[in-house]
Amino acid sequence: MVTNAVNNILGLNPMGVFYEAGDSIDGIEWNNSLLPICPNMIGGILLFSQALPEEADYIYAASSNLPVAYASNNVNSTANLARGSMNLTESKALENGYKFVWEFTPSQGNGTIAAVALTSAQGGTNGSGSQVGDASTFLQLKSIRLDDLTQAKQMVLFEAVEVDFENNLLYSIIYQDTGVRIRKVQIPIFSWG
Repeated sequence: MVTNAVNNILGLNPMGVFYEAGDSIDGIEWNNSLLPICPNMIGGILLFSQALPEEADYIYAASSNLPVAYASNNVNSTANLARGSMNLTESKALENGYKFVWEFTPSQGNGTIAAVALTSAQGGTNGSGSQVGDASTFLQLKSIRLDDLTQAKQMVLFEAVEVDFENNLLYSIIYQDTGVRIRKVQIPIFSWG
């Protein structure tokens, strides 16, 4: 079963605004982190203890079915015993596709395996997180400097719980005295310059 994950990555990024095309200052570098599709967007593997639904829109596994083991598009040089390694000799581009081979030593990736799923190379680095590689679970797409905003505007962002982009509204919630203050703010109130 092939899901819509790659289509969503490529299709939900109008004009490439989420990624840096060349050298990245502080976000994902599109050309090295995501492209080529193989082995970057489809360069990792996740092994699950429970079956996964066969649905194209089922992209994220339920939190009740976390990966037992995983591997990326490189060799695992960490102490993470849930992570295996890609066999860099046997994994290669073919005339009509790509061949992936992942290996797990007897001490790696132990558990019941009921389902296997491809993921990005980054997703195969530590699945849904690990005590060994906790810094690589999430990638920052781009950053925005907030130091030129007033402290009041920064607080509105930190208190935000929802943004309605269609109506240009930001909702925030904060405890205040003995109650809760819910605020609705028209955006853009910030000049992101």
